Amino acid sequence: MSPKVLLNLLAVGLLGAGAAAQEPMYAFKLKKPKDSITARRDMDRAVFTITSESGIGGATLSVTASKWLPNASLYFQYGKDKGYRSLENLVVSTSRLKATGAVAKAGTHKLPFVFADADGKIPAGQPAAGFLEVLGVLHKDVLEVTLPVNLFAGSKEVTLEWIDAYRR
Repeated sequence: MSPKVLLNLLAVGLLGAGAAAQEPMYAFKLKKPKDSITARRDMDRAVFTITSESGIGGATLSVTASKWLPNASLYFQYGKDKGYRSLENLVVSTSRLKATGAVAKAGTHKLPFVFADADGKIPAGQPAAGFLEVLGVLHKDVLEVTLPVNLFAGSKEVTLEWIDAYRR
């Protein structure tokens, strides 16, 4: 084998190993034992499929290896082929902010948010600092909520709470 071919093979092997080391890994803690979350990568987007039979739940998502992908979408469903149609309430909390609001139909929704203090706590009664724009898309089998780019950056954990408007 020529030295040039050997160097090319070594470079491909090292690049492949580096790419694998950069792949994010996640851990989930759910409030209800019957709920579940799965994660998959769709190019530069993490897709978290949340299955909650009751329509009410909460979870903490943690990135355990690498870092969050820049884009994230939440897919809400009761089970296979049965998606949510509307969220009465969605709460997204990071170490920097907390946003709360409804994703009541397809389209863009503005969720008011407040900033955390220096200790990472959200002071009660704090007025909204601004609005996060999220996009709701109704699919046949899920309600997709696309979050703003880099919302999770700088945080190791993200807390979600949800209430489906048409829960069982």
